[in-house]
Amino acid sequence: MYNKAATRERAVIVLVQPMTNVFDAGKLRPTPPLSLLAAVRLAAQKHPVKMVDLRAQPDWQKRLRELLRQQPTMVATTSVTGNQLSSTLQVVRFIKAEAPDVPVVWGGVHATLFPEQVLDEAAVDYVVRGEGEQSMAELADALATGEGGRGIAGVSYRADGEIVHEPERPFLDLAELPDVDLDLPPGGDHFLVEGKPATYAETSRGCPMHCAYCYNAVFHHSTWRGEPAESVLARWQRLRRERPHIVHLSLVDDNYFGKMRHALDLAEGLVKQGSPFTYQVQGAEVAVLAKMSDDELNLLARSGCVRLDMGVESGSRRLLASVDKRVDPDDVIAVNRRLAGSSITTWYNFLAGMPGETDDDLDASLDLMLRLLRDNPRALVSPFYLYAPYPGTALFERAQGLGYTPPAKLDGWDGLHSGRAPVPWIDPPRRRRLAAMYFASIFVDRKLDVYDTRPLYRLAARLYRPIARWRLRKRFFKWMPEAWLFNRLYDIG
Repeated sequence: MYNKAATRERAVIVLVQPMTNVFDAGKLRPTPPLSLLAAVRLAAQKHPVKMVDLRAQPDWQKRLRELLRQQPTMVATTSVTGNQLSSTLQVVRFIKAEAPDVPVVWGGVHATLFPEQVLDEAAVDYVVRGEGEQSMAELADALATGEGGRGIAGVSYRADGEIVHEPERPFLDLAELPDVDLDLPPGGDHFLVEGKPATYAETSRGCPMHCAYCYNAVFHHSTWRGEPAESVLARWQRLRRERPHIVHLSLVDDNYFGKMRHALDLAEGLVKQGSPFTYQVQGAEVAVLAKMSDDELNLLARSGCVRLDMGVESGSRRLLASVDKRVDPDDVIAVNRRLAGSSITTWYNFLAGMPGETDDDLDASLDLMLRLLRDNPRALVSPFYLYAPYPGTALFERAQGLGYTPPAKLDGWDGLHSGRAPVPWIDPPRRRRLAAMYFASIFVDRKLDVYDTRPLYRLAARLYRPIARWRLRKRFFKWMPEAWLFNRLYDIG
């Protein structure tokens, strides 16, 4: 049992990474949980940190129980909106059942957007909103001395039966933050991308765009902040020196090209360093890439860039304009063709189920996806994820006008991204179609090969790929026993 009287200045912080989905849990090695590692990196300068990762530790309950006996100053976890919430709920409820007095802290995007909902869960004591580094450090200090979250910016909690939201914390200076500690994850400091040891990194936060569906409008206030190139390059030099086995970086920036000069400065710096890493960009912008010169694209390739992920969302100009997504499908096609012969792989993200979307819009998206794969055999595409209405976004107000009410409880978000969760503008036949599109688009390309998923997954994907493409091309989704079977073997939501 946790004993408040036994707290001490260097009490242990325990981090818990929940389960995610098939794209992570099915990998040979799980990805380092960057959001948790980043959130605790200031607190770790004073307090010892331990980590439990459900993806890497099947006996996680045993390990967590052992750590709870050490009277930790807090247990912190996170979750994105969607099915991952159910895993996080399992974790926090287990903690409270084993050690009722241990403070439980929940951060991340969902907790920032829905702090009241998270705190309605009796097993959660504190929510850290927005960027968590400084708030987590101050909260750890306070809890270690038996105090609470009062007066700590960016923290929400219950007091006297009411939920209290302390003032928002100003954005941090990214250059002043220490490196994340890659020794913490029990699954190891790297994962595999096409057989190469890789890890996550970031060079900026936020995005200046105003897409009507995106949480960035709330989480980062539609701003973009880049860490100075020299600071980023120094971090990467340390990483290369201290962990020479890591040779690939997956850059998780919301918009890597928020300022073109920033991206080009990084590329030039990497070339000067001898291009020590290959890297992929998770947040590339089609409009920017369309305007880049051949020399600039060649610089990216020479610096080690091997993949650019772009948010396309839809093939319908009408729908894109309605959600203020500044992407021209013709530009997407042109960029895809332009990069088809280069060393840079393209990855296109798609979104379905937005308010006002018609069958013609869905057909335009399917046509665009299949054309991109046809024009560029090395291209990759995301599954058709289902739109999630986030409070504070312009599209959320539109969704409410159509009768949408967010789930009242955390466990109500299950099935959100795979097309199983009900929303009022999608009737059951459309929902079944979206779920089928989601399933088939998982297997339509070689993305499960890229991330070195388990051999059985890769074999199944290769065998099923022609059928998946045929289904998407013919729009034949009425009878899919393979989806039923796969859902029984593994929850793909």
